[in-house]
Order: sequence, then structure tokens, then C-alpha cells
Amino acid sequence: TYMLKNRKLLDTFQEIHKNELSGVLRFEKGQEKRQLVLNKGLLVFAESNLPEEHLVRILVKLDLLPRAKVNEIASLMKAGKTSEEAILVLSGFGLQDLEKGRREQAIVILASLLAWDTCEMRFFPGEDLIRYQLNLGLPLPEALVLAARRAAWTSRSTKPSYPRRPPPARRRPRP
Repeated sequence: TYMLKNRKLLDTFQEIHKNELSGVLRFEKGQEKRQLVLNKGLLVFAESNLPEEHLVRILVKLDLLPRAKVNEIASLMKAGKTSEEAILVLSGFGLQDLEKGRREQAIVILASLLAWDTCEMRFFPGEDLIRYQLNLGLPLPEALVLAARRAAWTSRSTKPSYPRRPPPARRRPRP
């Protein structure tokens, strides 16, 4: 385990990418926890303890998973399956849909990490530390560009980054 205090997030990502490191990069800030699973510098997947960043919720939001299946998935997870395994057990759900969901989840989680000013980072080196079915194989620079775009879009949609124009003046009818 490596403590990465006082390290900049982007510097850490650059080091992982450049040196093709494998392991789990964990971020903690208060009760919020997020982690990236990496293999040879590529993002395998990301996960979070925040409900809105959970894979099942993201799949429902993307209309890839019916809300009616959520309880069934929760039961399978309580029985010991990972979220991926539980989702794939459902009939009609394929790796393509899972990949769309995992990719969206990774972008959402990375975008939220970019908004943090400080956090505690730990790197746990090694391969196959966490079970998974699907490897995104997403290069960190590409993932960061997508996350930065999402973060910028999200901040613009909640508060304008430029002053709004006043509405055009109405013409008064001539007498």
C-alpha cells in the first residue's frame, strides 16, 4: 500500500499510465469512497460507495436495465455475486450493455474526482485484486478527457459560466 498524500491527482494518473501500473487506486474524502481498478496503466473499471454512482443505478438511468430488476440484482449481490455477475445473470443482458454502463460509471466517477480539492489516495499494487467480468481497457488520458468534458458540462448545466444576455427589447406599436 502506498499513501499518496500531497500528490496531485493528474500527476498520479500520469505516473500510473506512463509506468503501466496495475492495482487499485482508492480515494477517500469523509464518508465518500471511490476506486479505480487498473491493469497495466489502463482503466479496467471504477466504483463508488455513493448510490448515484452505483452501476445498477447508472444502467437504469441509461435505460439499459428495467427498474423492476433492481431488487432481483440486490438479492443476488447479497448472496455473494458482484454487481456485474448479478447483472449478467439476468436474461437478455449482454456484455455490450454492461460495457456501456461501466464506461458511463467510470466517466461519472472520474468527473466527480476532478471536482475534489483534496482527498486521501492509496494505491494497492497488484493484478486481479478484485473480481470483474469486463475490462474497459480504457487509457487513462482518454478517460480523463471524457471526465473533464463531463465535469465542465455538468458545471455549466447547474450554473451558467457566462452572463446571460438580456431579452431583446420589445417594440411598441406605433400610434
